[in-house]
Amino acid sequence: MCIDESAATPGCENSLHLLELATRLTIDLSPNPFTPNGDGQSDELRINFELPVEQGLLSIMIFDMAGRKIAEPCQAKPVSHRGSLIWNGEAGYGGIAVTGLYICMVMVDDLQGNVTEVLKKIYLVN
Repeated sequence: MCIDESAATPGCENSLHLLELATRLTIDLSPNPFTPNGDGQSDELRINFELPVEQGLLSIMIFDMAGRKIAEPCQAKPVSHRGSLIWNGEAGYGGIAVTGLYICMVMVDDLQGNVTEVLKKIYLVN
């Protein structure tokens, strides 16, 4: 069984292969702080996730401290129980977000009517 968009992963381990599920939604941001200034060092934020279910729909939103959504790196993407996504610091209004503290909201729909969310702080330094 796989969630790959091409619907086939011959010769590869199944993307839904797992030994044990996490007991809760866990998120790790790395590096944090990150510096999307194009110098090749810490230019992207890796959002690692582990779900308490085998698969679900993942959404990730980035908010500034005034509560405005500035980016949505992922919207209702089918994912397996473990993975990662990248945010390059780009804001929806164009260009890279300014230096500051942001909130990363990660939401997972388990496809059975349950939605879980986790909030994490992001430190962006240009």
